[in-house]
Amino acid sequence: MDAADFFLGVFEVKPATLHFCHVCTVVLEGAQDSLLLTRLGELRFLQSLTIQNAELKTIPNAVFELGTLKELDLTHNDLVSLPDSFHSLPLLERLILTENQIASLPQSIGHLPKLSLLHLDSNDLKEMPTVLQSLPALAELHLENNAFSDDVRHALPSLFPSATVYTE
Repeated sequence: MDAADFFLGVFEVKPATLHFCHVCTVVLEGAQDSLLLTRLGELRFLQSLTIQNAELKTIPNAVFELGTLKELDLTHNDLVSLPDSFHSLPLLERLILTENQIASLPQSIGHLPKLSLLHLDSNDLKEMPTVLQSLPALAELHLENNAFSDDVRHALPSLFPSATVYTE
């Protein structure tokens, strides 16, 4: 397979035959070719992106070019920090960052007006994620298996009275 070929799931796709504007969902498992990750921004109408078990250390910049994205799942990667670019994803409803190494959250994550589901379970969060209090649509928040003290863990549900908060 040369650089002009893509491997998506079990389908080998040549870019010349794929109309990027019609792709709504992409699921990538395992380590990915950097060319593919940089070309994600060409998927202008993408609504759901999953990149799991890919050993990502950072979120590719191309992800933040996907203004129509409604669901982003980056489960089981090696993310330690998040860029302050989430404001460029105004339609995002579901953000799944389970099983990474995230220790803090950027301010821009609080500027997602449609975000209703947020998974931050199995990360390295220690402090109260107060930036999340500004999420008007947040209905479900997963914070299990983080490094919170018992005091913080017990206080979390009161910070988000309109959301179901999972801490254990």
